[in-house]
Amino acid sequence: MKILRILLVAVILISLIAFVRATDMQQVLASMRQVGLKFFVLILVTFCSGFCATIGWRYCFGASGKDLSLWHLFTVRVAGEALGLVNPTSVIGGDALKAFLLRKKEIEPKTVLASLLLSRVLMVLTQLLLFTLAVFVLYSGSGTSLQLPQLPPALYVAILVSIPAVIFLARNSWLKDLIRPTAFGAGLARRTFRVRKKMAEVRTELVSLYKNNKKNLVYSSAFFALHWVFGAAEFYFILLFLGVKATLVQAILVDMGVVFFKAAGAFVPGQIGIEEYGNKVMLATIGAPGTEIWVAASILRRARQLFWIAAGLLAYFGMSEKRNFLFRRR
Repeated sequence: MKILRILLVAVILISLIAFVRATDMQQVLASMRQVGLKFFVLILVTFCSGFCATIGWRYCFGASGKDLSLWHLFTVRVAGEALGLVNPTSVIGGDALKAFLLRKKEIEPKTVLASLLLSRVLMVLTQLLLFTLAVFVLYSGSGTSLQLPQLPPALYVAILVSIPAVIFLARNSWLKDLIRPTAFGAGLARRTFRVRKKMAEVRTELVSLYKNNKKNLVYSSAFFALHWVFGAAEFYFILLFLGVKATLVQAILVDMGVVFFKAAGAFVPGQIGIEEYGNKVMLATIGAPGTEIWVAASILRRARQLFWIAAGLLAYFGMSEKRNFLFRRR
């Protein structure tokens, strides 16, 4: 465990250094001076977003969630999301850190993993729902028009090809039947036995959580929806501070769209360049004028990310055995 902790810290620090080096700190400071103390409004709304997501996640634990401290779970989430932001494995690495930090709690590891998987599914579903509602409201609203995003043709082709390909592979077992009888397939089966066994346990736990905690799933989905709304409020206030009039529905559309871009570039640490391009495309969709607007918005969002990355580092070191100052009993 000590070696794993050292490696984990090394990965976090290396990823953080790469993230900071890719961020123009002079522009960050200039943008923060432009908005002044209003910057802390962005910190507040993103705190509310993260706290709602934490409540939604706790409901995904089922009955076990009642014994979890909400503050503890929040700090675990902050640490995990910080790692997920700056490393190439994205949410996989972030969720792995969350599971690692919860290892000493009296909760079965399979329940922790199932809760993480379930929370991700619910977050995606609520995101898609809000995005669809925002598009519907804006298209049906009087005097409101949306400009279709100008995306590279290759991206549209990739989407059109990948979706049916994934569905085809998921619904047909011919590939598995082709590999399994070979020596490679047999060796792979032996080497992955423990992993497949653990995945089967998590899948069983996931089904149990779904069947026995349907009311909790409704509550969880509601808080995840609030998480997205508070997250979109960041765009609303950024545009407001920059002198651009926008509605909360427009901000939701922009934020949800940027999340899609970030998901597509999840393997890029910090989604450097990907998020900025997403900001540009989605702000153009609602007609936000000028290059300086999306540049300033991107910089302010990076500044907010740096704040929460620092908070994530403090949360991680605060939960270590030798520096357990966050959760020490008074």
